[in-house]
Amino acid sequence: MKPDRFLRTFDVLDALADAPEGMRLTELSQAVDAPVSSMHNLLQTMLAAELITTSEDLRYAVGPRAVRVSIKVMNSLEVRTFGRRHLEPLTKTLGSDVYLAVRAGNRIVSADSIGRRNTWLLQ
Repeated sequence: MKPDRFLRTFDVLDALADAPEGMRLTELSQAVDAPVSSMHNLLQTMLAAELITTSEDLRYAVGPRAVRVSIKVMNSLEVRTFGRRHLEPLTKTLGSDVYLAVRAGNRIVSADSIGRRNTWLLQ
């Protein structure tokens, strides 16, 4: 597999993660700047690997295998375990969402968040 095609898999997952309602083929093609024909082939491969799913109205979404791997990766970040001890009380004190980010090379990546949308975790 060519590196560009491999990396495009992550671009697709990233786009789908931002679209809880799912995305159609043409929307994904535009989002990752890829030809529709190439995107269709990639999506078929990703479907077979359970990285994505598709609905009856042909909207693609993040699949069960991608979710499992994502959870394992997030749980492996030791900084989350340490950070959560501080995020939870801070969220209660501030009454708003709190985020933990880590540096990855020249980028900042969100590692965790606690907020009002998941206050049930804080009770």
